[in-house]
Amino acid sequence: MRQLPEHWCALTPLARCGYWLGAVLLLSVIGGYSLPWAGSVLRTDSIPRQWQTLRALQMQAEQYQQTLPVKVPFSPLDFQREGTHLARWQPAETGGEMVLETLWAQIPSLFARLAERNMQTAAFSIRPVDGRLRLTLQLEVIDGE
Repeated sequence: MRQLPEHWCALTPLARCGYWLGAVLLLSVIGGYSLPWAGSVLRTDSIPRQWQTLRALQMQAEQYQQTLPVKVPFSPLDFQREGTHLARWQPAETGGEMVLETLWAQIPSLFARLAERNMQTAAFSIRPVDGRLRLTLQLEVIDGE
């Protein structure tokens, strides 16, 4: 069995515990200063630069928002145009079902107008009815807005 040094044996258990705590505290402080983020957090001269960077990012975000197109509120009546007739609208909690009687040439622009109005098509079907096309759209609000 190994013998402890004589001066170690002379210490009380409380003193031995204090040495261990001191050593752990010292290692924690040294380790904390060696972390990559610790130096920047403790340096107060970097705070104005961080605020400038944050303000520049905020201004860029505001400029970006100004370039976004304004969303037009959805109304099924907006889809009644020349060559297209609204046959039925059945609203639902997250969108609804819209049935249009239309011509083939009108169909591609319908999807773009839906997107402008914050609506997306979950499913659709097209079938001929009396020389026209009956387009049935299952619509959902984009992003739950």
